[in-house]
Amino acid sequence: MLKWLAVVGVLVVVLPVVLLAMASWRSRQAPQLGVLDGNALTGCPQSPNCVSSQAVDDAHRVQPYRIDDELPAEAFQRLTRIVESMPGARLVDQSDRYARFEFTSRWFRFVDDLELLLVPEQHVIHVRSASRVGYSDLGANRQRVEAIRKEYEAAQDSTGPSGQGAR
Repeated sequence: MLKWLAVVGVLVVVLPVVLLAMASWRSRQAPQLGVLDGNALTGCPQSPNCVSSQAVDDAHRVQPYRIDDELPAEAFQRLTRIVESMPGARLVDQSDRYARFEFTSRWFRFVDDLELLLVPEQHVIHVRSASRVGYSDLGANRQRVEAIRKEYEAAQDSTGPSGQGAR
């Protein structure tokens, strides 16, 4: 009986550690992301650990970042600088209208992907943010997108046309 309790005790301690390590390792493998058909980002899975400005359902939908009174390329550069300055962010892919960042969590080293897509003719920058592993992210990706929005809009308010300082 004592042996059996020891085995159960080890499993209770070791199994969660092993599962966490496997999930952390799996989250480091980048998924297939990028721009599809010119102006579309990869869709969100059914799980609630993803948000996108191109999602059609309310559970995954967030608003795109609006571009007001400045050149779209300048707004995109400003937004990418904001994201890059955030804790845990690392820019891994960028072109003149697309950027992908990886956000690594501090404790368990889980990786989330955040993508930005500039669509200048619509005066928007689309966003997609998703966890690589797990089912729920407890709203972390939505909170990240909205924190970026707050900083982006504050910086937008302090600039005039073409990115010049307010007069």
